[in-house]
Amino acid sequence: FSMSASLDGLPLELSCRIIVYLPLIDRLSLRICCSALEKAVAASDLFLPTANRRITIDRSVSGDVRVTFGGICESSEEIRLHADTLSNLCHLRRRIGSKIYARELYIERNEVIDARVDNVIADFVQGCEVETVLIGLFEDPSPNFRDFLLQNVDKRFDMSLTETILDEEFLRSLQHPSEIEFRSPTFTISTGLFLHMVTRGDTLIRTPITIKSIDEIHEIVKNFSEKLEDEQNVDFGVDPLAFKEFKMNMAGKKEWRRDDGYGSDYGETWAFEHVRVREQPESENLRIELFNAFGLIRTVTL
Repeated sequence: FSMSASLDGLPLELSCRIIVYLPLIDRLSLRICCSALEKAVAASDLFLPTANRRITIDRSVSGDVRVTFGGICESSEEIRLHADTLSNLCHLRRRIGSKIYARELYIERNEVIDARVDNVIADFVQGCEVETVLIGLFEDPSPNFRDFLLQNVDKRFDMSLTETILDEEFLRSLQHPSEIEFRSPTFTISTGLFLHMVTRGDTLIRTPITIKSIDEIHEIVKNFSEKLEDEQNVDFGVDPLAFKEFKMNMAGKKEWRRDDGYGSDYGETWAFEHVRVREQPESENLRIELFNAFGLIRTVTL
C-alpha cells in the first residue's frame, strides 16, 4: 500500500504553510500551474529575504506604475512586476500573497497630480508590512493615499515635503523618529510642532522656521540634548541677535564653549554638553544645525 499527495491536493491551510517558505520567483511560477495553487499562493504570506527586503513603487512616469522587489543591496536580486494596465497590477498584487513583509517601502512619485495612480498605489500596498516608508510628497495625496499614510504612522518615515501637503496632524501622529526634508521655503511650521519633532528624535533638514526667542533656543537645544538619537541632526533658522545673546548667556553659565574639534570644514561650531551646534550664516538670518558629536555628521547646503 502506498499513498502520495501533491501540493495542489493538500488542504489550503497546509499548502499556505509550505508556500510561505518559497521566494517570490518560485511563487510566480507556482501560481500558474493550476487554480488550486494560484489560490494557495494568494492566501499565503510572502516574506522577502533579508538582502532583498525593499519594495519600490515607481510612478515617476506619468500614468504608469512600476513595482520592483529587492534592491537594498547592490548584489541583491531584483524582480519587477509588469502589468499592461493599472487595474491588472492590483490584480497581480492580490495573486502573489496575502501579506508581504519587507524592511522598506520606497515610493517614488513625480510632481504631476494623478489621483488614479495614487489610488492604485494605495491599493497595491494594502497588506504590506514594512519598518520604514521612504517617500517624496510634492502634491496633495489622494484621499486613499492619505489614508494609507495615516494607517502607517507606527512606521519610520523618510520624507521630502512641500507646503501643499503639510499636515500638522499627520506630522504629530508619527510614532517613531523620522527623517523629514522640507523642500519649499514659502511656508513656516509652528514652534510647537518643531519642538515636538525635535523631542521625538526626528532629523529635520531645511526646517522652515526662524526662532527669535532666547528661551525657545534654549528649550530646543535642551530637548535635543535630552532626546538624542545616534544619527539625529536638526537644521533651522534663528535670529542672529537672539543667538548671539543666547551664546553669551550660556558662556556666563559655563555651559557653552567654542569647539574647534571639527575643523574649518564645519564652520563655527559650539558645544553644549554632547551636542554640537554649527552656524550657517545667511543673507538675512542665521541657520544653525544641531548634531550628535558621536553620530553621523552631514553638511547641509542652503
